[in-house]
Amino acid sequence: MDLAASLNTLHLASRIHGLLAAAMPRLNRRLVRALKQNGSLFRRPKPPQLESLANELPVLILILVLQEIEKTELTSGSEESEFLKSCLVQFFASHYVALYLEHKDPIKELLARVDWYLDGSEGPAEVMFSRFVSGALTERMDEPSDIPARFVTEKVLPEVRHALDLAPRYRF
Repeated sequence: MDLAASLNTLHLASRIHGLLAAAMPRLNRRLVRALKQNGSLFRRPKPPQLESLANELPVLILILVLQEIEKTELTSGSEESEFLKSCLVQFFASHYVALYLEHKDPIKELLARVDWYLDGSEGPAEVMFSRFVSGALTERMDEPSDIPARFVTEKVLPEVRHALDLAPRYRF
């Protein structure tokens, strides 16, 4: 892959991440609101609970982006596709820069979370996210709410697809 193709791919990864990073706080608020309306959310979630949700959303979105890239012809070849994926992992790891203060590698931690989702022992990523959210934010740990899984399908996945559709339009 030549330098121009590498720069275009890097720019594409930056645009995809930028569009999705801008949407994350809104998606976070929407999920908490949906859980409140359902009545399954703790009365008043504590900041650490909300922070754990905010920390988990980039992992889920990265997984969805990588899965969607596999389904589309966003890049011209496998080398460019692999470069795009590695750039996206690096960009999404930037959500965990505070781990450097704990002498931990954000990329390693991010990939460990991705691996937990892709393990698939509990089902697809949406089901795993539902289990995580139910354990962290709801009063029904034994029976996970289906709201997070529906939220992923109805809100997060369309946002990911929109970003993947919109980002290539801004190539230079």
